[in-house]
Amino acid sequence: MKLELSQDAIQRICFSREPSEEDLDAVGNRARWLLYRNMVRARLRRVCRVALPRTLEAAGEVRFDAWVDEWFAERAPRTRYFWRVVAEFAEYTRAKAAIEPLWLQELMRYEALHWHTRHDEGAPDAEILPIDFERVPFVNPTLTLLELAHAVHRPLAEGQASYPEEPTHLALFRRIEDDDTVTWSLNPMGAALVARWQLEQETLEQAVVAVAEARNASLNASFLESLAGLLEGLLERGLLLGSRR
Repeated sequence: MKLELSQDAIQRICFSREPSEEDLDAVGNRARWLLYRNMVRARLRRVCRVALPRTLEAAGEVRFDAWVDEWFAERAPRTRYFWRVVAEFAEYTRAKAAIEPLWLQELMRYEALHWHTRHDEGAPDAEILPIDFERVPFVNPTLTLLELAHAVHRPLAEGQASYPEEPTHLALFRRIEDDDTVTWSLNPMGAALVARWQLEQETLEQAVVAVAEARNASLNASFLESLAGLLEGLLERGLLLGSRR
């Protein structure tokens, strides 16, 4: 059997709902490949469970495992890296499965992104200068902004069965100095400013003016005081690293 045909057969054996007798006959040693199928599926299922513990708890094991089985059969992992299968599973499931309520979809999205941020490689690609309003801001390269209808980054309170609607803007990133993964809630203005700075196409001051004008905000003393507090928090937490040369 040609190598590419053998690889296709092995993938079908591992991820089809039931391996076909034709594929098992083609690769030989039926018992070994059925054992390998179980090992592969168990390993990937465990990764998804570990990465999405609150989604697993909220959905229930039966429902969660059914999502994994559906993903195996209809899509199967495309990546070579274990830690990346979580994003593939979550993206496929959120697109294809009828996940209700909405907050459960958002919880899966949040947990998958948190896992990805924790493991993805990302490092500054240029010299970092002190923060300067007349320079382009240097935003943490691991940053992702997330807009949700529910505050799913906070665990449910005791006795609480679901999340009420609560428009939420989150910044997820990994601190450069200690690799700690951070989730920070921003108000709408702060989220708009960070999104504009993340483009890194204009100076910090130009971005502030543009966002203020777009939101009909006056650049008065109150605004500038709030901006100073935001900048201090961004720099302290490691979301904003400084300025680009």
